[in-house]
Amino acid sequence: RGFLEGLANPTELRDFFTTTLPYLQRLVLKTPELFPEPIRLLSAGRGGDVVLTQLQVACLVANAFFCTYPRRNQKGKTGEYSRYPSINFVDLFKTQTSSALERSTCSRSQEGKLRCLLHYLHIQ
Repeated sequence: RGFLEGLANPTELRDFFTTTLPYLQRLVLKTPELFPEPIRLLSAGRGGDVVLTQLQVACLVANAFFCTYPRRNQKGKTGEYSRYPSINFVDLFKTQTSSALERSTCSRSQEGKLRCLLHYLHIQ
């Protein structure tokens, strides 16, 4: 809550906690229903496509918001997932703490990304 208080006004906070957050929770719970099979991972230089519905994309974003995707154990250059970035939003939620002010802040870039994502999820 403290992280969002620096980004949103009281109305936006209320909307987030009463509408958006419960919606995200419901989406995450629908993951097995929306994705009965694993999503095919695409690689650079190879042809292929993945077709997703708007609801499936929102579900993926909701899972990333809650950081539910496990980090793969294979970190070496030859590991199966070594060329894929982490999908979780953990880095987006990191803040810098100012020792002089004793409060956490996020960068303008982080703020913009979070506002965009929360707006997208709110209107779903």
